[in-house]
Amino acid sequence: VVSVGFIRTYKSVEEIPSRVEFGGTIRSLSSEGLSLLTKRIRE
Repeated sequence: VVSVGFIRTYKSVEEIPSRVEFGGTIRSLSSEGLSLLTKRIRE
């Protein structure tokens, strides 16, 4: 389960940002699942 808690940009509303940050929580029933989720988010 991936829950996004916030999304932060560094541009005004009218501009498309070149960088976006997000944060939240990741939960998995196995360590393999957690590794896969972490890898996919980084991609």
